[in-house]
Amino acid sequence: MLRRPRGGRLDRFNLDRSGSTPGGPGAGRNQGEVEALIGLEGEHLRIYSNGIDNVKWITPSLPPKDQALTWYMVVVDAPKGTEPVGLDMKYMGKGQAWLNGKAIGRFWPRKSSINDKCSSSCNYKGKFFPDKCRTGCGEPTQRW
Repeated sequence: MLRRPRGGRLDRFNLDRSGSTPGGPGAGRNQGEVEALIGLEGEHLRIYSNGIDNVKWITPSLPPKDQALTWYMVVVDAPKGTEPVGLDMKYMGKGQAWLNGKAIGRFWPRKSSINDKCSSSCNYKGKFFPDKCRTGCGEPTQRW
């Protein structure tokens, strides 16, 4: 649950944590609250560099819903060889991916909702308009 900070600053907010999110920077100041820095300021201050061992991770029985911020950690074995490795973020919504403490990019994989004026077939004849040949609704904009 996001709470508007005093003074109306939008670069700082308090995050009310539930049991499915880990403790992070500032955890323990007030029970159940974490002060989070968002955007580039948080990256500049390296709030992610505490390391994964300094956070209590739990495995929830169901995926969290209706939460402002959820951190996921996945441990994978590096494949043998020197070939590039891709992360398939198809089912992750939007967010930012980190690998070994470094931001590797933001992702916003969905073009639009499934019911958002998607065309079943395309015909480019006639006057142009933006929704004339919309395909791939609900699918990722990038994959791999």
